[in-house]
Amino acid sequence: INCARMMLHHGLTQWGSARITRKLNRQARRLTCRVFNAANAQGCQKKKLVFLGTPDVAATVLKDLLEASRQPDSLFEVSAVISQPGKPKGRGNKSVPIPSPVEQLAREMGVAPEHIMCPATAKEEAFLTALRGLSPDLCVTAAYGNMLPQRLLDI
Repeated sequence: INCARMMLHHGLTQWGSARITRKLNRQARRLTCRVFNAANAQGCQKKKLVFLGTPDVAATVLKDLLEASRQPDSLFEVSAVISQPGKPKGRGNKSVPIPSPVEQLAREMGVAPEHIMCPATAKEEAFLTALRGLSPDLCVTAAYGNMLPQRLLDI
């Protein structure tokens, strides 16, 4: 929503939207490199990263993270992908939820189904327990779309 407001405010076109996406991707890459280079300076094992996102712009960030994590010299692995549950689309498809762009990309890029989570709310106890069990080193959020409760932030 904030990105859409910014685009409307500045009168940006589709080209402007792509420019913002590229800028967000560069910033995410820089942050990821800084955090994991500092943490992995002594040759520790790969750090666990959890990604939270839902729309197309978040899917581009996830794609970059997944590609970077599969490099031989990568300092991190994407342990889990968290997205909002799929929403029904169209007039006659009210009972068939369509997965979010992030969930769809995670499946296409080979993330294990048990590592793709789509809780109705981030307050669900089963979801928080599963996330706690992963013990992530870092959570990256890109347009997740739900408020993150303090219990999640404490993990």
